[in-house]
Amino acid sequence: MDALRLQSLLLRVGLAFVFLYASLSAFVDPLRFSGYMPAIMPPAFIERVCLPCFSAYEAVLAACFLAGRRLFLVSILATLTLVGILVLNPDKFSVLFRNVAIIGAALAVALQAWAAREAEERSTAPSGARFRRRPRRSEAGATR
Repeated sequence: MDALRLQSLLLRVGLAFVFLYASLSAFVDPLRFSGYMPAIMPPAFIERVCLPCFSAYEAVLAACFLAGRRLFLVSILATLTLVGILVLNPDKFSVLFRNVAIIGAALAVALQAWAAREAEERSTAPSGARFRRRPRRSEAGATR
């Protein structure tokens, strides 16, 4: 296994662990996590609807990181989720500051996925294909 793949795997396993742990912890002890939800919602709604749905979402993110599919999209969703948690809970930054490192890891996976997709497109495209002008509709119709 080359170094880039190993880096990606380590980042993805670490991110999956974080999201899976948070997901399972919220199912086991919802009161501990209800304080991170927006205060404008009724507590019963948070505990019965929001936390289970958010926990399922986090579990899906963890599964996607482990599967290694759609990594760019999954990484961006993870980043936006963590940024949202930070923005909505500025008073809890003394606990949530660790999310900044997790955001960095998610962005690193997103960049790796982007670079891998670009490299794949370059390797599968015929030489010079990126710079060829596409025919206009009128030109395409005339050639038929």
